[in-house]
Amino acid sequence: MSNVKIDVSVIPDYVKEQLAAATLDYIKRIFAQPNGREMIEKKKSELNL
Repeated sequence: MSNVKIDVSVIPDYVKEQLAAATLDYIKRIFAQPNGREMIEKKKSELNL
């Protein structure tokens, strides 16, 4: 994994809110699928999270 740094203080609040909303929607759609939670857990383990 790379060490990319992002200065979130320069991102407008409305952009952060749109990104958060889109991320939440995406996660909800994954969890709604059969084996969705397992898919998330597998990816987390691959990323050592």
